[in-house]
Amino acid sequence: MKLKAVIVSLATTLGSLSAAGDEPQPLGRDDFAALVIQIGPATRVLEARTASARATRDAAGRSENPAFAWERSAAVSGRRADESQDDLLLRAPLVVSGRLAGEQAAAAAGFKAVEQSALWARARLIWKARRAFDAVLAARGKALILDRTATRAGELLRIVIAREKAGESAGYERLRMELEGALVADLRSAIDIERAQAESAAAALLGRDVSGLPPFAGDLLADAARPIPETTAVEQRADLQALALEIEAAEGAARAARRRAIPDPAVTAGVQVLDLAQNGRGIGYIIGLEVPLPLLDSGSREADAAMARARATEAERMSELSAAAREQLSARVTLLARRERLSTHRTEVLARAEGLREIAAAAWRAGGAEFWTLLDAERVAREARLMVLELALDASHAEADLRFLSGDMGAEK
Repeated sequence: MKLKAVIVSLATTLGSLSAAGDEPQPLGRDDFAALVIQIGPATRVLEARTASARATRDAAGRSENPAFAWERSAAVSGRRADESQDDLLLRAPLVVSGRLAGEQAAAAAGFKAVEQSALWARARLIWKARRAFDAVLAARGKALILDRTATRAGELLRIVIAREKAGESAGYERLRMELEGALVADLRSAIDIERAQAESAAAALLGRDVSGLPPFAGDLLADAARPIPETTAVEQRADLQALALEIEAAEGAARAARRRAIPDPAVTAGVQVLDLAQNGRGIGYIIGLEVPLPLLDSGSREADAAMARARATEAERMSELSAAAREQLSARVTLLARRERLSTHRTEVLARAEGLREIAAAAWRAGGAEFWTLLDAERVAREARLMVLELALDASHAEADLRFLSGDMGAEK
């Protein structure tokens, strides 16, 4: 991505530059996808989730804090009235089971899984941006075709009117040509709706504060000649890597939970002060050892739950692996088929339709062809041009699908 293009487009889109004469440079498909990643609201969500997972990882596997305690016991009646005892105690837990290291390792794997999930979400966002970009290009291209068609219809209408005035044409031809112009205008209105929807969807990827789109640059027909994207092993995709790390995290959590069956003792040490406020006071010491008995809670239930989660995630991963391989192969076949159909339509349909239109127009002007022949040729040529754009859009979408299913990270790779 060109840094200058991004800076200029950001300035134009967000209104950060107001100086007159600044001409924004058009963005290509990958430039727009990079801009979506850079300023889009979805990226902030991913960053927040990653930060939350990082905080969870950093908080995992921490030992209990040592505890300080002060206790006083005193007699208030009897022969030992006014005698007192002050105990100053420090309790320190000793985690000797290795549970904390296991919890830290499990949390680290869980965080890496979140990171991989975020990468996959970014890949999906790039995929959406590419498709949205192409939809805008196609809608704008259709609008240009219909504008040229409308201009052509207007020229033919003027010729029909002139011939009608000269007595060479019936009024029916003028009315029919006016109807054709109205039909083209109706198609143009439909394309305006399609274009507005496409542009709105593309702008939404940039955020609600964006009032419009930066200028786009691209050619769907030229893009159809690009090399077929190379596919990678599906095991390397970020979403499948995330599942593998989730399995690792669950298994690590199970191992850490089982270590709770090993008692973690706590050592207590302190000072005992006798009759602090009286003559004859004395000082003693306190040493204690506390060993919990894991009879009711040995961590086995938590370990079983973690292993069940690991087995469920493994089953999901195996299913996703199989589906990903099939989807990748299907996407490649679809891309090849759509490009082949586009190429065939351009050579077998569009080229002949354009040639037929030129012949019919020349013959009609020379008086050697019926008006209906020209009208039919014009309509066929228009539909062929619109279909070429539609097929080019389908082929570009198929390429975006293949790149996504192959784990292509675009500008973020």
